[in-house]
Amino acid sequence: MRGKRRTMLFVPGDKERMISKIPGFESDGIFLDLEDAVSMDNKELARDITGKMLPALLSNCGKKEIVVRINPLTCELGYKDVLSIAPLCPDAILLPKASKETVKTLGMMLDAVERDRGLGLNGTEIITLIETADGLLNIREVLSASDRVTGALFGAEDLTYDLGISRTKEGAEIETYRRLFVMACKARGIDALDTPFTAISDLEGLIRDAFSAKTLGMTGKALIHPSHISSVNAVFTPNKEEAERAKRIVDAFEEGLKEHKGAIQFEGAMLDAPIVNRARRTVMQYYGEEHKE
Repeated sequence: MRGKRRTMLFVPGDKERMISKIPGFESDGIFLDLEDAVSMDNKELARDITGKMLPALLSNCGKKEIVVRINPLTCELGYKDVLSIAPLCPDAILLPKASKETVKTLGMMLDAVERDRGLGLNGTEIITLIETADGLLNIREVLSASDRVTGALFGAEDLTYDLGISRTKEGAEIETYRRLFVMACKARGIDALDTPFTAISDLEGLIRDAFSAKTLGMTGKALIHPSHISSVNAVFTPNKEEAERAKRIVDAFEEGLKEHKGAIQFEGAMLDAPIVNRARRTVMQYYGEEHKE
């Protein structure tokens, strides 16, 4: 079973040496990429290398989620990817250019592979890549097209191309679309993963971008370079001070409940259920993970 999805690192599927380093990366998950990071000449090679190395990764990476990004199911490459990779039971498949129809198709293909090979049903999850105007406009239908969908990735590069607008590091041009994306994911109860920050050497910009994503409600972020992992993990993890304050809030509210109070005063502010629920989530994220270690 997968755990957190704070950081999901893209690794090209045709780069055997880089794939061999995956167990040492501190990201929560990996996107083994058969699509954009692989040239047309290397598509078959990437599929072969990924297929060869996937079983060992699934066995040796502990809680790290291993996901394969296939090519779109609007072309033959995507179908070949699914037929090659699905029998190896990756934790999830990242579906590019996701639409209601392609999510349904992928779900049925996974059903057939699992049934024909006697595998446990619904073993492989689906993460939808929302990167077109049509995909964003119809996102609720896309996310609801299969029970296997447990997360979605916001793809800003392809989306801005589709919209005919320029892409900037500051990201003002995508804020509205990020908000729509997050709202749909929250309504569906799935992970909302933010688009990668492509300026590899700009760590300050990366942190600003990650904080912006977190503020909007994103649960994690896709990455394109290992040097980004620690910074983004830190952004999406409560620090000790935040966790301790959250625990005080929960404890104070629990004491108030004993006196049949639905709201209490805490450090000069009123606390009611929504505020306490956010605090409970922070406590779980910090102390829960700490107890597992």
